[in-house]
Amino acid sequence: MRRTALLFVIAVFGYAANGQFTLTPQAGFEIPSTKISYNHLPYIHPVGQSSGQFGIRADYQFKGGFAPFAGIVTHRPLVSYNFSDPKTGMTDYTSAEGDLLVQLQAGLQYSSKPISLGKKTPTAKTTTQKTSSTEHFYYSSCGRKYSETRSCTEKKSCTSQKSSWAMRVQPSAGIGYVPSSKPDMEKDYFATSPGYSYNAGNISTEFIGGMGFEFDRNQKKFLTLRVNYFKSLGNNETSFTTQTSGKEETTTLKSQVSGWNASLGIPISFAKKPAAKKSTTKSQKSHHSCCQYYKSRCGF
Repeated sequence: MRRTALLFVIAVFGYAANGQFTLTPQAGFEIPSTKISYNHLPYIHPVGQSSGQFGIRADYQFKGGFAPFAGIVTHRPLVSYNFSDPKTGMTDYTSAEGDLLVQLQAGLQYSSKPISLGKKTPTAKTTTQKTSSTEHFYYSSCGRKYSETRSCTEKKSCTSQKSSWAMRVQPSAGIGYVPSSKPDMEKDYFATSPGYSYNAGNISTEFIGGMGFEFDRNQKKFLTLRVNYFKSLGNNETSFTTQTSGKEETTTLKSQVSGWNASLGIPISFAKKPAAKKSTTKSQKSHHSCCQYYKSRCGF
């Protein structure tokens, strides 16, 4: 059993060695939609909601394209629903956006193979460099000695390539958790008349699903655009009892949260660079002018 567990750990670490860690600071906006039901009546949307969103996301991509991720972002789903009389709380109320919260995220994403956004257009540039060498070639003919000087022309060519762009599609799904200790219902005992404040949207867990688009430049991560949809898991239903003319009355409130957000991020990758391959260039001697020369006359 221990040996099997050890082999499993070695296999996991060996597989992870081919992965890539990426840290992505991101900024954008979110539009939540917090709905409230009063005494089991149909849900209403008491106030419009929108706010900026900032966060950071980390993922570790394996060789197959799958990547677990974790992140922390700002989140504002709360709506403060205030009323003074439980009998008329469904019609006589005031509402406002609640406090800004922090949400922890975790899940799994998949990154597709790169999709080229343009054709590679290599442009070849050939530069010609003339080098005159003063090389003396000696030979004899009919008892006389001669010498000649010859020059060589050397051509060098290099190929440059324009920057290439590619895009990866990254669907993802996960869970969001808000570590908030805010109560669902608050009562103002210091007001001249009894007042009640219901913190709608005070739900700790949400489902998060979305689609990301990662843009690469020259095989390096450049920019990430991500759009997510979120929906609360459950509702923060709460009830309280009041007495009116010696009769007890129960008031029940519950809420649901859904919405979407969009953000831009700048990915910062931390990957082990492969060892550079040494290229050896073999020079060949050309048997033309500037090389060996021999001339014979008079039968020599």
